[in-house]
Amino acid sequence: MTLDARQVVPLTSDDLDALRSAAETREITAGLFARALVRYAMARLDDPDLHAVIDAEKTEAKDRISDGARRAVSQRWAK
Repeated sequence: MTLDARQVVPLTSDDLDALRSAAETREITAGLFARALVRYAMARLDDPDLHAVIDAEKTEAKDRISDGARRAVSQRWAK
């Protein structure tokens, strides 16, 4: 199998630290550990617990975008 594709995933600093720590504990690189987690999740796409995590991520992303948009409008018109 050739790994010929890349995907950038934004993380919080705490998420990245946790990922690196968990990978180190398992004596694997953070990238390979993340790949294993993605493959594990992809094999369980029908799992209700996974659906809950995905829904939470969607909500958090929507909130971040809304907060960012409000700040941008406020900065633009605050002059």
